[in-house]
Amino acid sequence: MNPVLAWDVVLPRGLAFVAVGLLMNVFGRRVLSKKYNEELDGSPMWLWYTNPVIQMVIIPVLCAVAIAERSIPIFDQWLIADQAHLGIWDVDLSLVLFAYFCKDLTEKQTMLYHLHHVVCAIMSIGALYVPNCGAGIIVGGSILEVGSCCFKLTRFFPFDLWARIIGVVGMTASNLLSFGMLINTIRSKVVPTLILVPYAISITTLLYMRQEFNFREAREFYKDRYLSKKSV
Repeated sequence: MNPVLAWDVVLPRGLAFVAVGLLMNVFGRRVLSKKYNEELDGSPMWLWYTNPVIQMVIIPVLCAVAIAERSIPIFDQWLIADQAHLGIWDVDLSLVLFAYFCKDLTEKQTMLYHLHHVVCAIMSIGALYVPNCGAGIIVGGSILEVGSCCFKLTRFFPFDLWARIIGVVGMTASNLLSFGMLINTIRSKVVPTLILVPYAISITTLLYMRQEFNFREAREFYKDRYLSKKSV
């Protein structure tokens, strides 16, 4: 077994990252909530300010380091390699994603929101222990979080055209990149069918829902900004 995947390595690191995430929540509730106590889409404003630190700074930096330190020079081959080729940076990136999804489970939200976070948390930690393509799953999840953060600009600046463009382009690009990595995984034929089929279905469904919501919001923005003015 790959020594970086041993539980005496993974467990303490995972608990540490989860603890940091929960401390961020405490900081948000105790400090930031005094100024940012309103809610947006069911989440407190302080969560909207703290989560981008993880999505746009911590996750991309760890992802870049994991890619730079990969054990196989050819990128596509590394994405589909077996778990023996995972390094400590891959483990840390996976655990940060896991902790990120866990920290938001403490917030009051819809059942669908919590179900999404539970599934993503399971996939993040499970990526370390699938026979092949663990790196691809981890990197794909990281890319999706960057796209989600780009889309958050449309919530901060709902009437700004450039915020909408960045949100739509960022979300779409992340979905396309993640789908491309899924196709790469399927074409590799190294993942057991019992793992590949549910994984492919869940990822395709997630990407469809993200993109459908993205375009639906863009259409509403276009109608409100341009068509409503013409009808006046």
